[in-house]
Amino acid sequence: MPGDDYERDGLTVAEAVQAEQGDSVDPEEEVDVDIGVVDGDEEPDGLDEVMAKIGAGDGVDPIQALIDAPRVVDTGKVRIRRLDTSFVVQAIDDDRKYDKLVEQCTRLVRNRRGGGRSREVDGRRLAKLTVVEYTVVPGFKPGRDGFEQLVERYKTNEPENLVSEALYIGEIDALADKILELSGFEDDLENAGN
Repeated sequence: MPGDDYERDGLTVAEAVQAEQGDSVDPEEEVDVDIGVVDGDEEPDGLDEVMAKIGAGDGVDPIQALIDAPRVVDTGKVRIRRLDTSFVVQAIDDDRKYDKLVEQCTRLVRNRRGGGRSREVDGRRLAKLTVVEYTVVPGFKPGRDGFEQLVERYKTNEPENLVSEALYIGEIDALADKILELSGFEDDLENAGN
């Protein structure tokens, strides 16, 4: 409520709103911060009005953006300098499939202090399995282009071992990072920092 002294980082709500809007901060001046709040007989604001007041959506209705979004899996290229070529990777298109990969890489470990057990994810193995599943060219799993040639060259038909034999650790990480970036994980990290 305007004028109430709810402190946050040493500022009242009114001061914080003014600072956010780039105005000079005057603690005596009241600021109206009515966003979708109904007082008495007033009509509630519609979604569009609320979104506009809080500056959300950047002019695009999020519901309509999801409805209009084509169901296309994003792809990208990762340059492998050592090999003087680029690999094609795709975004994670099925969270259930990715959850299964995470589950494959999770194990129960005994806690050193206090006993009990906790779950631990083997990040190295998860990166390899992510590369196997979401690298399109060359293919590290059966049915993908180049898989048979890679099996012949590296003498293993186990996809996880094939990735380990063919690529350096940093290359595996670069591919896995690009896959996660295409899947929106980088956006999550940037937003978490704000």
